Amino acid sequence: MTTAFEGMLNTLGPMKLYDLSEGSLIWCELAAYEAGFSVIREKLEKLWADSFIQTCTQERLAQWERLLRLPSRSSASLENRREIVGYKLAVAPGDYYLEGMTRSIRAAGLDAQIVEDPPMGPLTLTGASSAGGFDSLDQMKRHVYAMLPAHLEVILDIGSLTWLLFDLKNLSFSHLDSLDFTWEWFDLHGEELE
Repeated sequence: MTTAFEGMLNTLGPMKLYDLSEGSLIWCELAAYEAGFSVIREKLEKLWADSFIQTCTQERLAQWERLLRLPSRSSASLENRREIVGYKLAVAPGDYYLEGMTRSIRAAGLDAQIVEDPPMGPLTLTGASSAGGFDSLDQMKRHVYAMLPAHLEVILDIGSLTWLLFDLKNLSFSHLDSLDFTWEWFDLHGEELE
């Protein structure tokens, strides 16, 4: 990419009206313009990058999360945080049908399938796994419930770790005790055990 300085030199050079040799008054004036233009160019590049969730800085992403009332997810990956913000921005007021509610719970940070139990049964969110960043189950539940219609009863089937998978990890009780985790942590992150 040509800088403004180079562009101005290339434009004015063929005219042969100005002394464009290095150190001349015109050359110094063009260099001063370039210094000002470079500051503006840097600000515009940052503005452009921060205009999109996929390319914005961590500071701008944190501002989006605060604006959308998402929990602070410092432990979640940057890509995961961007994905949640994108889902949250994609939720529309009329999204109270199966696909829309699935997007809504994804925007709340929970990856799950909705199972309906008609006619009067509750919705069950199955295969639910946290997208990360929640401090507690209660925090996660608050965000999920805020994204679903208030009149619906919802059952959360959280975590993909079953007792069978737990047994297959072949961990001793003394090893588990040394990890010093709570059952709440286990529900949210049990599949990470090694």
